Amino acid sequence: KLLSGRMLAKKESFWREDKAAPLMSRNGGFLVEGDDKIFVRTSTWPSVIGLPAHVPEPAVWIDPTSIAEDHQRIVLRDAERTFLGEPQRKIFTKVLTNAIHEFKDYQQSLGYVAGFLLLTQDEATTLAFLQRLNSDPKYLPGYWHHEAVGAATDAYVFEHLMRQRYPEVAEHLKNIWPDTYVQKWFAGLAIHILPFDSLFNFFERFLQEGYPYLFKFALALIDEYQKEILAIPAVQTPALYELLRLDPKVACVNPERCASIVRKADSVDLGGIDFPALRKQMYEEKLRERMERAKAAHAQREANDSDSDSDDSDDSDGDGQVCQLCEELMPELYCKVCKKAICESCHGGQKGGHKKTHEVSDDSDDIASALEKLSITSKHDSSDSD
Repeated sequence: KLLSGRMLAKKESFWREDKAAPLMSRNGGFLVEGDDKIFVRTSTWPSVIGLPAHVPEPAVWIDPTSIAEDHQRIVLRDAERTFLGEPQRKIFTKVLTNAIHEFKDYQQSLGYVAGFLLLTQDEATTLAFLQRLNSDPKYLPGYWHHEAVGAATDAYVFEHLMRQRYPEVAEHLKNIWPDTYVQKWFAGLAIHILPFDSLFNFFERFLQEGYPYLFKFALALIDEYQKEILAIPAVQTPALYELLRLDPKVACVNPERCASIVRKADSVDLGGIDFPALRKQMYEEKLRERMERAKAAHAQREANDSDSDSDDSDDSDGDGQVCQLCEELMPELYCKVCKKAICESCHGGQKGGHKKTHEVSDDSDDIASALEKLSITSKHDSSDSD
């Protein structure tokens, strides 16, 4: 028996308050108020990953104030970015607080997945889903951390496979760090890039196959759009990012072609690939030095924390999808004064010369643009040093 009313999309208040929520921007009429067929379909999801049909409530739900203040601020912002209605935001916060308490860390993509699951699963089942996906080697271990080594490593695994199968496209994208565009495909499970009808198919295949399906999807996306990617000059990185993010503003991005990507993914052959060995190789070749450099920079900033008000905002040399001040957390904001993508922690703590009074934006395009500029500069610098 379905637990009617405990899933957000079952509630009348959800449709009244959140029909136009950011999370629902790609719904396109797929989820409809009062249509229970989707709940029959999604009721099978827990069993696919080994959860019971009815997950019991935790003995205690952790109070939101029990996690670090930095995480509290980020969760509050992510709740506002996901839902419009206050009851839905409170449920989202409740689940994420408990996940963060257990994982001892947070990355924004975890919020994407939590919000999506809450549409068709109750709170206890959603939390159990997050726990399983975060811990089971079949799925996403090492992805949902502020220093997302697992996700970054797999981005380079994808780039390696792309270079083997689509060498011209890989060469065209060589000046962009792959983790700056793969992150929403992998850690975010395509939740903000695919229309819901394709997203539900994607998600079910991911639950069945685990992380290898993410590589199938990524390679299928390149296959679907290789001509369009190559038609964009390599120096026009904002246009490349818009296409790689499947931004619906791009003329060639539409529901039919998104559905085609998901269909193509089913026929991508990954036989013979030793993923553990390839992950180790890519980490050693592409990431180890970069991560050690970021850790050293962070340690230096910690040592000089008493001088944090000094104007050292131009010294950041972080790479990829990380805050350009602390080089650790996911960037949540763009500072229009510092002209950097920054995390909530650095904004609240006024680190690296940034002031809380600076004008900031949470527009994803502003954040992506800042990261793109850094990515290109960093890759060129890396090439020069070689």
